[in-house]
Amino acid sequence: MTLGAAASAALCWVVVAVTVAASERRWSNAAPAPDATLAALASDHLLQIATVIAFGVPPLMVVGGAAPPEWPMMLAGLGLGLGGAVLRARSMQTLGRRYRLTPLQQPDAGGLVVVGPYRVVRHPGYLGLVSAFAGLSILAAGSWGLVAMAPLVAGVIWRMSLEEELLAEEFPADLPTYRRQVPWRLIPHLY
Repeated sequence: MTLGAAASAALCWVVVAVTVAASERRWSNAAPAPDATLAALASDHLLQIATVIAFGVPPLMVVGGAAPPEWPMMLAGLGLGLGGAVLRARSMQTLGRRYRLTPLQQPDAGGLVVVGPYRVVRHPGYLGLVSAFAGLSILAAGSWGLVAMAPLVAGVIWRMSLEEELLAEEFPADLPTYRRQVPWRLIPHLY
């Protein structure tokens, strides 16, 4: 790996990280969630820790001696990272005032959202989040950086289950139909 390629990978990492941070800042509703369940608050803490791991460990792997990615892997990481950031932002925008950092029932925030990216998978925001951080991991430490994604993926899977339980309580008539129309939780034709 040349110095130029390593610098390019680092620059791409910064671009994706800033894009993710800016979209989270723009679309997140960080208002307190006084009605949140203990499980919802615990999932918040788990995802915060998992995000720090996914964000911070791959650059530390490079400091520890892991090789930064070669050009093809760098381009894949950049595409995955930026694509994930765009999907996450689009998902948050589509949810509008239904988007919350902490999952909770919101009977006054409108109906079940089934448009936009929610026509393809039931949790496109999490697909975007995982994709963005996978791209960051690849940009920092190549395919080895993906090891740091395990806690984030586990946290997202738990969080999706928790959110679907809340949605089942809030939309007992609409959610079964939506699940039949959109059977994939995260990745079309896979999961």
